[in-house]
Amino acid sequence: MYNIGFYVRPIRAEGNTTFLDGRTWCVARPSASQAELQRALDWGCGIGRVDCSVIEKHGDCYEPDTIWSHASFAFNVYYQTNGNNRIACYFGGTATLTKINPSYGTCSYDVSK
Repeated sequence: MYNIGFYVRPIRAEGNTTFLDGRTWCVARPSASQAELQRALDWGCGIGRVDCSVIEKHGDCYEPDTIWSHASFAFNVYYQTNGNNRIACYFGGTATLTKINPSYGTCSYDVSK
């Protein structure tokens, strides 16, 4: 496990943040640095207990092989399995919510039901 030095700022739980159509996804912020995204991805796939096998080589979501793409997938898995609230889509400020489904080809970004 890695100590990545994330400071989790106290945030009042805001409950479910799904939009009116009931679906949201958590993805990497385009403005986040690659180093920040790598630390957040390491946390998600480690301490965060996200199954990151699909973003490993030969996995359905490996391509494109970019830190932004891999982090987005891991962030969304964590968000969907941890209550769909803003706290679960923070990752040290490197993540954001979207109403646009980021799935592509054989890579499916699941949503909670």
